Amino acid sequence: MALIDYIIYDDIKDIADEIFEKIAKFRWNIDDEKLNKTVKWMKQNNFGENFETKWFYVIAYSNNEIVGFIYFMKDKQNMFRWYLGDLSVNELYQRQGIAANLIQNGIEKIKNYQGTILHTYIEKDNIPSIKLHEKLGFYHCLTFLPFMDMIFDENITMYERIL
Repeated sequence: MALIDYIIYDDIKDIADEIFEKIAKFRWNIDDEKLNKTVKWMKQNNFGENFETKWFYVIAYSNNEIVGFIYFMKDKQNMFRWYLGDLSVNELYQRQGIAANLIQNGIEKIKNYQGTILHTYIEKDNIPSIKLHEKLGFYHCLTFLPFMDMIFDENITMYERIL
């Protein structure tokens, strides 16, 4: 099993363009031609500048390469409510506890911000993700609460964890 480092990026000033480039390649498999435009978009749209709320990333590295990624965003209408999104782990590193560690690192950070509720939205047929979240104390919500102005399709279900 490879040695994994987890780094929390809490402020856009902490992220060099090189890290944004690695994130873009990892999340969206962006080619070099579109990389500069994507990095510019990420800087404008992440960390709450356009959403006017708090964001942070937790990234898992192995040998200086991203192997896992997640972000967390505070609900601007409810300072205690947070959202986790884009949880992903490189296929070669799955089933090693990386996703759980990414979530746990984020939960500890959210507690520092006095967050008490964490929501995530999962595709209904993504059984491995559902099982992971349930193992970490999330429960399936019978009612679907939107998160700010994000749009989800009918294949998405909501899970919640009280912190």
